Amino acid sequence: MAEQTRLHATSVAFEGKGVLITGASGRGKSSLALQLMALGCTLVSDDQTELIRKDNAIWAAAPAPIRG
Repeated sequence: MAEQTRLHATSVAFEGKGVLITGASGRGKSSLALQLMALGCTLVSDDQTELIRKDNAIWAAAPAPIRG
């Protein structure tokens, strides 16, 4: 069975790997994500990220209310 948790974090992906950017509000998480996107990363989720542990992997996703 999968376990999941929601964090106050922004996440991006690059070449099949994820980067989770954490920190207090107003500390530049979204700005850093934009800079990483300019270098080729894909935005996974901004401001909130759900982490899902399934088997031996951890997946990041946007929570349903902010998905898309």
